[in-house]
Amino acid sequence: MSSKLWYYATAEGSQGPVDEEELFRLVEQDVIRPETLVWTEGLAAWTPAGQLAVIDQARHHFEPPPPPPDPVQRPRSTLRPSAPDPVRRFAARNLDFLVFQMLVLPLIGPLDTSNTGQLAWVLGSLYLSWALIESILLSTLGYTPGKWLLRIEVTDPYGRRLDFVRAMRRSFDVAVRGVGLGLPFFHIFAQLFGLYQLTGKGITPWDRAASCVVTHRPLELSRWLIFLMLVLLMYQQSGGWLEATP
Repeated sequence: MSSKLWYYATAEGSQGPVDEEELFRLVEQDVIRPETLVWTEGLAAWTPAGQLAVIDQARHHFEPPPPPPDPVQRPRSTLRPSAPDPVRRFAARNLDFLVFQMLVLPLIGPLDTSNTGQLAWVLGSLYLSWALIESILLSTLGYTPGKWLLRIEVTDPYGRRLDFVRAMRRSFDVAVRGVGLGLPFFHIFAQLFGLYQLTGKGITPWDRAASCVVTHRPLELSRWLIFLMLVLLMYQQSGGWLEATP
């Protein structure tokens, strides 16, 4: 340690002399700050402490290190869902299921719509199958054809894409509670109940259960026109099956 003696200025006047060990203690205690005037032999005039390398290094030595980063960086804010838009959600699900029907019905062959049991079994199977496919699409791409066209996003509360488990929980919940697996009469009541929950409480039971946030982006008129043309075309081709849920 150097034997150099130091003086420092306070509101009461000049203080010192102090050796460097005492000087560093005063720096540690924040008595001597960067703007504090100090003088020692060799300096032409009183000088702010922050301009002297030896004192500045001592200050940094006593400063506490920054806290370590969090092991898991968690989002700081959450999203708020958009205002309920049951028409757009109904339309998007309609389109999704019609597209799925168009792909699957040729593999099934002609159906006897007068056979209620067969129709219920086929519809239930289709809705459960679509729920699985929808889960994969939402967890990988972040959207389905209908949601992409009508600009609907389904995310977790932090705006992140759904993981597969959360997406699957939501999609199968929709298939059962949202459309009643397409069973006659049940799907009507299921859709009405979903509409009541969405318009009255601002969220559907399946979005609440899976902690999902639905956001509606601004929609151009051209997208609605494309939607109407696609639905009319596929509705005609699929024999008039039009099933959806809010």
